[in-house]
Amino acid sequence: KGDWTLVNSNAMTLSSNDLQGSYYVITFGTSACSEEQKDSLRKLSKAVKAARMKGGPLRDLKQVFVSLTPEKDPPGVLSEFIGSIDESIRSGSGRSSRDFELKKLIRTFKIEMPPDENQSAEIPQVSFLVSPKNQFVKFLGVTLPVQKIADSLVAGVQDREDGRI
Repeated sequence: KGDWTLVNSNAMTLSSNDLQGSYYVITFGTSACSEEQKDSLRKLSKAVKAARMKGGPLRDLKQVFVSLTPEKDPPGVLSEFIGSIDESIRSGSGRSSRDFELKKLIRTFKIEMPPDENQSAEIPQVSFLVSPKNQFVKFLGVTLPVQKIADSLVAGVQDREDGRI
């Protein structure tokens, strides 16, 4: 848990407060990712849309992409990247790789960064389901088929709503 504020792909702010009240999927990565990672992000987007169809608390499920390489993903680049995946995805990053808010988010989710920021191609893409109160619910395996990811989202929300996690 932790509140955060980043710069979005339109050079405005994106914060945890903007998402409060809705479950959301947050993915960490970089626009300089492999085609395989781009395909995983597209697949995750399809799974989010499928999960929304279940209604209830999933009806307002949001999807967020956080760039871990702000110097390489300024707002225009980030906007173009997200547009090539799914324009409904909200995106953000820090003002620099030393940005306090970005570092706090990286620590919160325990994202491992390469020691050299020029190794962006080696940054893994990882996704998590987060509750309406900005609390971690579960890690998402995005290498699964779309329906399995959607089922995992549904199960995570159901477990959270039923108090099992």
